[in-house]
Amino acid sequence: MDKDELSKETKENLLALAKQKGLKGVSHLRKAELVTKLTEAMPVHSPLISRPDPAPTGPDAQVGGHGEPSAGATRSARAPAVAEQAGGSGAAQSVNEVQQAAMDAKFFLGPDDQSPPPPAPELPATYNDNRLVLLARDPYWLYAYWDFSVEQIGAALTRLGVQDARPILRVFDVTYVHFDGTNAWSAVDIELTPFATNWYIPVPQPDAAYCVEVGYRTPDGRFAALGRSNVAITPRAETSPSTTLRWMTPPGRPISTVPPPQSPPVPFSALVREPGSWPLGPAGREALPPLPAPSSAQHPFSWSFGRKV
Repeated sequence: MDKDELSKETKENLLALAKQKGLKGVSHLRKAELVTKLTEAMPVHSPLISRPDPAPTGPDAQVGGHGEPSAGATRSARAPAVAEQAGGSGAAQSVNEVQQAAMDAKFFLGPDDQSPPPPAPELPATYNDNRLVLLARDPYWLYAYWDFSVEQIGAALTRLGVQDARPILRVFDVTYVHFDGTNAWSAVDIELTPFATNWYIPVPQPDAAYCVEVGYRTPDGRFAALGRSNVAITPRAETSPSTTLRWMTPPGRPISTVPPPQSPPVPFSALVREPGSWPLGPAGREALPPLPAPSSAQHPFSWSFGRKV
């Protein structure tokens, strides 16, 4: 409010306004003196943007006789103040933008990779390990898997000297025997399908040791082994006869029942050869007929296939 507007107010309103402004000792002043006090207490606001006045003409365009600047000069002097206030507002806005960008950068994980993942390499058909492994699945079943290189197979066929040899899996019963290739209790041949690399083998006796060989057999019975497996022992088909252990069931737990063992498969000797076709060996068990030791003859617990020296 300017001085003219204050002069139009009543003294009571002026006293209330003086109280708001924090002026003290004005209650005894006259209205004119009170208006002067309030005018001095009012802040002076300079307009940020002033409307351009028409350019003065004649003597008003020049400096007055007492050296006072013209209205145009006054507006020019106010321009830097206006620019300074505008610059301060722009700087504050820039600071806010920088702070917002810093906050966003905390959670920025980088641009999304839209390229598809590279294709997975294909697994090879063979690793050329020249290895044969035998595992006991349960009391009446074995599982064998193998991997032999083309060179190993070609060498076996070259030893036989024929091309019509059939792939054979020969299974040996080596229970309580240090197997050397010729002293197994019994043996049986299982003809494989071409390109087979694994086989499930039914066996007649639980709690027995077995060893297998993979190779080729000619129509006249000659056999060339590619490799020999480790010795695998099938588990018992009944509870252990040992009575030295004492088992207990914790209180509050039900006693679990053990299912009966799996029924034995077809008799072992009936798979390929007729029963009794092998001569009897020690302990009345079928013995391996006299055959030359295969080229891979070695300790049965070894997984390598070179001849031991």
